[in-house]
Amino acid sequence: MRRTLDWMGTIPSLLVASVMLLAFHPVLRVAAWIGRRHEEREVSRLNRALLASLRMSRVRVEVEMSPNVEHDRGYVIIANHQSMFDIPLFLGYLPKNRVTFVSKKTLARGIPSVSFNLRYGGSALIDRDNPRQSLRAI
Repeated sequence: MRRTLDWMGTIPSLLVASVMLLAFHPVLRVAAWIGRRHEEREVSRLNRALLASLRMSRVRVEVEMSPNVEHDRGYVIIANHQSMFDIPLFLGYLPKNRVTFVSKKTLARGIPSVSFNLRYGGSALIDRDNPRQSLRAI
């Protein structure tokens, strides 16, 4: 029964997350126009909202962070990205660290909020068809 309830919460969770991505897209554009700090704050808010939407599918998220994490330093975090949890976790729980990504160039078009953040958030976009050209651009 519990598994059925978990799956029943998945569809509304995905719908809410999709609506949030659509709703935040113009917010991110305006925030980027105002300034980088405003955009980063809105990206953090979007990702905390996405985490909240995931809880609709009865997902329990626990974040255990070292007390040695400094919010004004750079870190390299490597994730296996097996689900859609890791990106909202990084951006939602590390709002004071400037989180950027290495991503496929194809994700930089057509996904509301996500594509905008990849293009204008300082991410490295890799063209899988021409990786050497991508590396020169970084």
